[in-house]
Amino acid sequence: VAGPITATGTKTTHCVDLTSPYRFFQVATVGGGTEPPPPPPPVGGIVDSKLTVLATQACVEWVSVAGTNYVVQGRVNIEDTTWDTVAGPITATGTKTTHCVDLTSPYRFFQVATVGGGTEPPVAGGDILLPVPRVTAGGRLQFTWTANSGKAYALQWSDGGVSSQPLVWTTITNVTGVTGSITVEDPTPVTNAVRFYRVLIP
Repeated sequence: VAGPITATGTKTTHCVDLTSPYRFFQVATVGGGTEPPPPPPPVGGIVDSKLTVLATQACVEWVSVAGTNYVVQGRVNIEDTTWDTVAGPITATGTKTTHCVDLTSPYRFFQVATVGGGTEPPVAGGDILLPVPRVTAGGRLQFTWTANSGKAYALQWSDGGVSSQPLVWTTITNVTGVTGSITVEDPTPVTNAVRFYRVLIP
């Protein structure tokens, strides 16, 4: 119908008059041209995950469903508005999946998501899914999570400690849940230092 058409950018358009007898169309490369990569698969729900810092790597571990695809996503700064795909799709082969990233990576914040409508595993009793915090006008991190009325919670932080050793956690505050959600702010302003957070049910 038309061509060869030499592309000048990442998108190319060609129009055909409606008087044309053709009703079905396809586009093909000519002479060994390079086809663009397929679009990334759609990302589904966020999965609760655990980050462990080793001597040279940061490893993300999550409870998985065999056969479900996941992606590990990262942010360089917590203020970033989008997540970059660091790895994946990763097809789980069991109930736990781990992916490690070199500490030379620029990414400091991670999350795991299902891909293409995959199944999210149930959250185990006592586990708290801590969403990405909000950065306040004063440059502090504000955390919000779903709570049960009357239940005690502790927001804790760690600087990563010594490589390959268990993290040492410091409690920021203890709070008692009310029906709905709890919002807690870390009084320490955001810096370039590495800080990990978790919510513990004492």
